Amino acid sequence: MTLSDYEVERRKLLFAELWHLKKSKESLTIQRSRAKWLQEGDANSRYLHACIKSRRKRNAI
Repeated sequence: MTLSDYEVERRKLLFAELWHLKKSKESLTIQRSRAKWLQEGDANSRYLHACIKSRRKRNAI
């Protein structure tokens, strides 16, 4: 069973649209995660800043 030229072109267009929608969804997911991170902050930020502070104290003359 072979596809007609019209069916092949239609299939190509549908796959192109599918990939475009998939990339758009990924982009939206990334944007949402960044927005959430900006609102809530990083879970490790307190630990990170404590490490930096103790390192500064150790390195001070």
